[in-house]
Amino acid sequence: TQGTRTMGYVFPNDSIEVLVRFTLKSMQPLAFKWNGRRVNIRAINLRYDSMVGRERVYHFAVSDTQTAYQLDYYSHRGQWKLGGYYVE
Repeated sequence: TQGTRTMGYVFPNDSIEVLVRFTLKSMQPLAFKWNGRRVNIRAINLRYDSMVGRERVYHFAVSDTQTAYQLDYYSHRGQWKLGGYYVE
């Protein structure tokens, strides 16, 4: 989906499938599937969490070789969403 667009940022809020590595203290997204293609994550640039109502949401600013993305994990639902990405 196209989603909302603001100054180079697109906010599709689409549900996505994410390949994740779990450790005792954290989770690390490795790749995700969106619009029929796999995106391999090269770097996690920022991670933080927030509360949306009573649900904790984990946010990951990640990038592949060309694009920056925001992945959001909704812990209560166990659901990943593509919160946004940057296009020039």
